[in-house]
Amino acid sequence: MRLMDSPTKPLNLIGIIRRNLFRQPVRTGLCALGVAIGVLAIVAIGAIARGLTKSIQTGIHYSGSDLVIYQAGTSMDFLSALDEQKTRAALGSDPDVLDIAAGQSQFLTLEGNIGSIVIAIGIDPHEFLAKQQGTVKGRLMQSGDEVVIGTNLERRVHKAVGDRIKLGDRIFTISGVARTGNVFFDSAAILDIRTLQDMMGRRGKVTCFYAKLRPGVDPYKAADRIERDHPELAAVAGAEQYNKIDQGLEYADATVWAVSFIALIVGGLVVANTMWMSVNQRTREIGVLRALGWSRKSVMGMIIFEALGIGMIACLVGAVSGVGLAMLTTVSANVGQFVDPVFAAPTFVQAFVVALLLSVAGAALPAIRAANISPVEALRHE
Repeated sequence: MRLMDSPTKPLNLIGIIRRNLFRQPVRTGLCALGVAIGVLAIVAIGAIARGLTKSIQTGIHYSGSDLVIYQAGTSMDFLSALDEQKTRAALGSDPDVLDIAAGQSQFLTLEGNIGSIVIAIGIDPHEFLAKQQGTVKGRLMQSGDEVVIGTNLERRVHKAVGDRIKLGDRIFTISGVARTGNVFFDSAAILDIRTLQDMMGRRGKVTCFYAKLRPGVDPYKAADRIERDHPELAAVAGAEQYNKIDQGLEYADATVWAVSFIALIVGGLVVANTMWMSVNQRTREIGVLRALGWSRKSVMGMIIFEALGIGMIACLVGAVSGVGLAMLTTVSANVGQFVDPVFAAPTFVQAFVVALLLSVAGAALPAIRAANISPVEALRHE
């Protein structure tokens, strides 16, 4: 783009913007860093939140389940404690429920190391969760002393079928290795529910029930009706309903928007301060451009585009760093069994829009200031 603002010499706007951005690289870099931190946080937290949503959604529909039923009023899914016999009778007599399977979830120490925990999932070998649980190696457990481990746990402990593994205070033989595509199950140890109940002293109590519905039944309508008929139960048909028993996913989504808002304020102030300093230092230069015929609109455009250049640099640096940070969370074995980041286009779009908006917003006042500089003022400026 070339502007013929001077009757004798064309001025290249893009060239001027590029020169202004890189003639003080430290200042430009620090300004971009302030914006990039916001982009980094949005990308990293957004990817983790999307990963949690995906894992919860696939977990609800594990082995063909349509609903997962928990104890109502719990603050965390692991704290749910349903009366197994009473809940089994209630769900078994429900006209929309075709089949049910009990599930028990607990945290156990791994290999006697108090600093290393693993998710233990108890299922009944005779119910549909076990019948549809495939293994990529070995077979399903056939006794209370056997365990199936997920592929992620297999890599974590470096053990194979036939090896022994200590979970909590008991030693089990690995009968098989399973892959489900769900980070929770693939990082877990799956054992007989009665064994897990005995280990935790929770005979007669289960964490949840998985339910298959009759063909044609709307899971959401069935969930609402079950809760009306049984107020002590919370029925979850999709990830968006998970806040009934655990607000963690809701908090993660809220964090993404909170970070976006904070980034908008902090990044905007950083850009505004940097561009204001730049305008003050270039008063004579801007006055000369005005004397050569540049309009106020052209001067404002120059400042705005410089800020957008900073925003683009911040987008690139922040996005790459955000991906790295999200992946870094999976390095820790204790954290990695819950986190499987999902990098989707909307997350990057949100981060880029925030970065570019705050760049423009931060440059608005400096741009107005620059547009109002007169040639006379510039010549008097020291």
